[in-house]
Amino acid sequence: MQKLILMKRDDFVDLVEEAQFEAFAKLLTFETLGKMAYLQAALSETLRLFPVVPLVLVSILLSFLWYQVVSFHMSFASM
Repeated sequence: MQKLILMKRDDFVDLVEEAQFEAFAKLLTFETLGKMAYLQAALSETLRLFPVVPLVLVSILLSFLWYQVVSFHMSFASM
């Protein structure tokens, strides 16, 4: 019963949430993040499904660069 009364007070809930966040933030280091296999898998899958650069843009850029390289070599060969 006492827990329910305390959880109704917004200021107390905010203090508890802040304390939990600070305790969790202290545990996060590069070493612990590296050991989180499911986090790595979730991030990789998210980036696979929603790439930062759309694949259409990547293919357009690659074809443009290929065209630039081919045209440079052709102009150089005709000299």
